[in-house]
Amino acid sequence: MQLVFWWNILSPHQAAYVRSLANTHSVVVVAEKRMSTDRARQGWSVPDLGAAEVVLAPDAPTTLSLLEGSSETVHLLQGWRGCKFSTAVIQHARRENRRVGVIAESGDSRGLAGVLRSWRYRADIRASRKTVDFILAMGALGTEWYRKCGAAGEGIFPFGYVVERPGCVEEETGHPTLRSEFRLLYLGQFIERKGVDVLLAALAGCARLLWRADLVGDGPLKARCLATAHALGLSDRVHFVPAQEHPAAMKRLAQTDLLVLPSLYDGWGAVVNEALMRGIPVICTSACGASDLIRHSGLGSVVASSSVEELRRALTEWITRGPRTAALSNKILAWSRCIEGESVAAYFLSVLDHVYEGGPRPVAPWRIEAQARVALEADAGMTCACDRFGTSSCSPGLDK
Repeated sequence: MQLVFWWNILSPHQAAYVRSLANTHSVVVVAEKRMSTDRARQGWSVPDLGAAEVVLAPDAPTTLSLLEGSSETVHLLQGWRGCKFSTAVIQHARRENRRVGVIAESGDSRGLAGVLRSWRYRADIRASRKTVDFILAMGALGTEWYRKCGAAGEGIFPFGYVVERPGCVEEETGHPTLRSEFRLLYLGQFIERKGVDVLLAALAGCARLLWRADLVGDGPLKARCLATAHALGLSDRVHFVPAQEHPAAMKRLAQTDLLVLPSLYDGWGAVVNEALMRGIPVICTSACGASDLIRHSGLGSVVASSSVEELRRALTEWITRGPRTAALSNKILAWSRCIEGESVAAYFLSVLDHVYEGGPRPVAPWRIEAQARVALEADAGMTCACDRFGTSSCSPGLDK
């Protein structure tokens, strides 16, 4: 079976599982360009795709030859609108009865723009209903979005972005150093949808506790966030750090006690993967696609987006526990094997087996343990303290 991925750039957040697929299957990655200027500024680099064939900016004849390949080929689109190739692939697949799947984040549902966006998605889904065989949607956020937009539930499968496991000694998480001060980290852009102002307000409510926060990144709202921190009396505890190259940022991440991602909307949030793969627990919001990893692992807390009070309570809980221990890091590192490229590639193939060969419906690897735990609780007549992995603050079963 040949797999053809149609991307706008060579994504480092899909490379690990695509490289694994290329070890056993014929894989072609078609991209408009290697990397965008904007992503390069954010520290993204061109990934290693292993044995996959890479086709950059194909002309019309090359594109047609890829589309006219075997009827067993599966074409994977980066959304309906996220990739310039999507329309051509869908149109050809409709004429020639080709196999097509879509890998996509949810839309941002906030405000009037969100309402208009949902209408566009509904139109796209309606127009491609008989052509797109399945949707790999980013987390529970994505699966719910596509259901609401009219996609058939049986054709939607939870998915996620994948990052590389740390391979350098300086990136590996060792035993945390003994200290009394709790270290928090935000790593991302200073833009409206990242919710940094919500984080600052929540931290102001934790003033009596012993902590330090590093906010790493750049963006148009950074000056406003600096002013907010000063107004809240946090200047000596919240440290603003310029955006760093990826290795330096990951080294800083490996030394923190808790990553916080207070997004008002994030289609996924790959920094969550990066934290878990370094043994770091995470607080993120329910408006973050990667909250799926936290809900089903219990290795952090999920709070409602925009809720200063929920975020303050979760921060208080984690800071009160004290700095991260080696036992906690080891627990997180062991669990994070299920979000490595090999695990996600195996799940990806099981989705194809279900869709095209009638195999059993697969469970995303990061959800398997949680589903087993829920089944055991049901058999024993128990209820999960976090309302069966709902959107409220959730951190069951974590030892210090």
